[in-house]
Amino acid sequence: MKYNKLTLIKKRIDKSADNHFLSDWKCDCGNIKTIIYTRVISGYTKSCGCLARQTKPSLTHGYKGTKTYSSWCSAKHRCFSENSKDWPKYGGAGITMHKSWAKSFSQFLRDMGERPLGTTLDRIDRNGNYEPGNCRWATIKEQQINRNGTFVWFIDGKEFETADDAAKLFGVTIQTIRRWVLGFYDARRNTHTPPKNNCYRIERYSNERS
Repeated sequence: MKYNKLTLIKKRIDKSADNHFLSDWKCDCGNIKTIIYTRVISGYTKSCGCLARQTKPSLTHGYKGTKTYSSWCSAKHRCFSENSKDWPKYGGAGITMHKSWAKSFSQFLRDMGERPLGTTLDRIDRNGNYEPGNCRWATIKEQQINRNGTFVWFIDGKEFETADDAAKLFGVTIQTIRRWVLGFYDARRNTHTPPKNNCYRIERYSNERS
C-alpha cells in the first residue's frame, strides 16, 4: 500500500499519546518512519518530512521579518496547518493557497508586490482562495466593506459604508445599529422592538430597503 511518498511496511498495535494507531512507513527517499496511520491514508502526512524540506521557501530573498513575508506565512498557515486557530474557517472549510504561492514566496511577491503600510492581505471573494486575481492589499475599512458591504446604511439621515462606521459616529455598538435598523425580538420576554425611525439599509445596486 502506497500513499504519496510513503509505502506501508506494517501496521502496529501500539498507539500514539493521543490514542491513534501507529504504523511504519518507508519513504521514497529511503527513510523509515513511524507515523499515525490515519494521517497517512488521509493525505495529511505525505512523506517522512523530506517533502516539506524540499518545498521549504528559500529565505535568500531578504524579506524574512517583513510585513509582506509575515502576511504570506500567516495565510499559508491558515490554509495548511490544522494547528492554526483559524484552520476551521480556512483550510478546514476548503480555502487553500495557489500552488505557485504555497511553493514560492518569491512568486507571491512578484504577483502581489510589497505590502503597503496600513494594509493586510485580503481575499476579494471571501469564498475564494488565496490566488492571483483574488487577493489585494487592503485597509481594515476596505476589508470591512468587503465583508459587510452588501448594504449601505442610513442612520438618522446620514449614509454609512458599514454598520461599524455608523456605530463609531454614534458611540454605540454594531449590534445597536442593527437593532435600530432591523428591530429586535427578545425571545426571553417575547417582545419585539421595532426599527428606529429614519434608520434603514439598502442593498448595494438595489433600491430596496431592509
